[in-house]
Amino acid sequence: MRVKETGVTGTRFISRLLPISNTCYSNLSDIELLATKLIDPVFCVKDPITNEIAPLKFAIAFNSRLCSQIKKEEVISRVASLVKEPHTVDLTKPDVTIVIEIFKNICGISLVRDFHELKKYNIQLVGQLGRENLASKASQKDEAPIENA
Repeated sequence: MRVKETGVTGTRFISRLLPISNTCYSNLSDIELLATKLIDPVFCVKDPITNEIAPLKFAIAFNSRLCSQIKKEEVISRVASLVKEPHTVDLTKPDVTIVIEIFKNICGISLVRDFHELKKYNIQLVGQLGRENLASKASQKDEAPIENA
């Protein structure tokens, strides 16, 4: 989060971080089992006042590299079916993003917040956004009218 505030990335060779909470083999049954294990603690949290499940908006980000046996549509439909009511899909501004990364025969899954706001965890883009925010704040400070006393 400091990168977003300061605009300083502090890295020279890292471009993007891949958030992975847990891994499994890249077959549909293992992916579904792991997704269930990760989804339940996040999407089944009850509001202490109303004792009802608080509705969340979610999206699924899927990326596959060097794996032709798993189809994107199958994985997304299976994982999306694990998230029950009252939660809804929102691809533009989700509360939680389910990140599924497949590389060869390994699948990594994570549930993250602010995935799109943080430019899919691309450190260089977040740093650029921070620098632009700092520059706009500085220009607004310079343009502020000076009152004579």
